[in-house]
Amino acid sequence: MDGRGIIWSQFILAAALARTARAVLDRAPAAADAEVVFAYADTHGGSGRIERPAALDEVLARRRDFAMPRFHEATSHGATSHGAMTAAAGHPGSWVLAGRVIAGLGLTDPGMARLAFEADVNDLAPEVIAAAQGNREVGWTRFWSHDWFQFLRNRIAMANRPHFVFIDPPADDPRGPGYAIDAAILLDTLGIPYMVSYPVESPQEP
Repeated sequence: MDGRGIIWSQFILAAALARTARAVLDRAPAAADAEVVFAYADTHGGSGRIERPAALDEVLARRRDFAMPRFHEATSHGATSHGAMTAAAGHPGSWVLAGRVIAGLGLTDPGMARLAFEADVNDLAPEVIAAAQGNREVGWTRFWSHDWFQFLRNRIAMANRPHFVFIDPPADDPRGPGYAIDAAILLDTLGIPYMVSYPVESPQEP
């Protein structure tokens, strides 16, 4: 595998986050020194680092062919802009990518309020959470270790609901895609923007 599926998923995630964050900024105070919290939740966040996709260099080289540059900005300049990752260290996972996208918004517009990234990241494996704690780059991150659907229910029950939820169930979830669909319906009902990523390359048995 050359990682094109990961790249495509992250490209959509970056674009969706940027669009949602712009809407949050549009509702923010006009003062240039204002700071606006952008709350992000990731149901199966992992350590924040994944293997560098083999096709990444090809995609980055064709940046001018893409109308939405957020993915390219967040992955091609990670080491210099965020001071954490080199090409040899891997590739940002979903919640690290999200932090980079949000941190990059408004930097070129001095009249725009600043976004403060806050993330709730969930993973069942304690060793993964331990690794994730060392991979934080920007903003504030709270780590959870629950069943992903339970995490989502607990998170949206809090007073400060997330502005965006990335639903990424583990490939070995025995409940299949039904719970992801239920989660999407729930978030749609509550008016919370979301994205669902499901491992269709490895379909489960009925």
